[in-house]
Amino acid sequence: MSVSRPPIPSIPVATETPPPRWAAQVPRLIGEFGGHFYSIQEALNISFHELRAEMIRQGLTVPRSKLPRHLSEQRYQELVARTFTGEGKKELGEEFEVSQFLLDKLGLWEPGLQHRWDEARRQRTIQRNRDALEVYLSANPGISRYLLFQELPGPYEFISRSDPEWLDARLARFSKSAETRPRRSYVDRAQADRIAASAVAAWAAAELSSAQRPRRLTASRFLVNHRLLARYHYDRTRFPLTAEALASHCEDGISYRKRRLSWAARACAKEGVPLSKEHLRLTSKMELRYVIEGWAHAAAEYERALKRPSR
Repeated sequence: MSVSRPPIPSIPVATETPPPRWAAQVPRLIGEFGGHFYSIQEALNISFHELRAEMIRQGLTVPRSKLPRHLSEQRYQELVARTFTGEGKKELGEEFEVSQFLLDKLGLWEPGLQHRWDEARRQRTIQRNRDALEVYLSANPGISRYLLFQELPGPYEFISRSDPEWLDARLARFSKSAETRPRRSYVDRAQADRIAASAVAAWAAAELSSAQRPRRLTASRFLVNHRLLARYHYDRTRFPLTAEALASHCEDGISYRKRRLSWAARACAKEGVPLSKEHLRLTSKMELRYVIEGWAHAAAEYERALKRPSR
C-alpha cells in the first residue's frame, strides 16, 4: 500500500529572468577598466552585487587585484581550495582574516570557482539535512511521512525536493509494513462537518450583534478561532457544509467597510456628535478614502440612528 505524502506548502519556482539592459556592456567595460569594479559600477550606475551576479552569469573574470599583506600566495591558494569543501563565507573569513568583499571577489578572479563553491555548499546542506532525518528516523522507526514533516519540516521539505529518491529509500527502510497497521477513521467526519457549519452561523451572528468595533468576517478568522485551519486546508472535500456556510456568511471588502462605517455612524449618533468625515474616520479607524467612498451610506445610517427612540 502506497503512503501518500503530506501536503507541503507550495514554493514558487524560480524562473529565469532576462538579463538586464546593461548586461551587453559589461564585457566592453571590463576590457576598458579591468578589475576596477567601482569604475564599472559608476559607468553602469549599478551596485557591486548586481555587477557580480551578471559577471558570474556570463562567466566573466578579471585579473586578480593586490592581496592583503597578511594573505600570502600560499594562504590564498589554500583559501581557494577550501571553497571547494562548501564552507561558508563567515567561517572562511574568520579563519583567513579576510573581508566578505574579498570572498565575493574570489568568484570573479578564479574561473568557475563560484559555481563549484555553490554546488559544494549545496551538497553540504543536503548532507546536513540527510543526517538530521537519519537520526530522527533511527530513533522513531515506523513514523509516517506526515508526522515526520510535522517534526522536521525544514529537512523534510528540502530533501523531498533535492533528493526524493534518498528520502523514499530511507522511509521504506525505517517504516513498518502498512498491512500490519490497517487504517481506520477515529472521527465521524460528517458529524464534524455539521458541527463546524452550525458554528459558522453562530459565530457570524455573534459578530454581527456585537457592540464592539466590527472585524471582518473571514474564513481564516473562523477557522483559526475554532482550531480548524489545518484540518480544513488539508482536505476541504471533508467539509462541504462548512465551506458552504463560510461562503454565505463571510464578507467581502466592500460589505465589511459599509458595516464598519454604519457602526461608526451609529456610535456618533449615540454620543450626540455631529457627523463629519473626520469624526467618522476617527471613530471607525479607517482610511479617509474609504470614509469618502462610503459617506452617503454612513450619513443615511446616522439619520436613521437619530430617529430611533433611545432606550
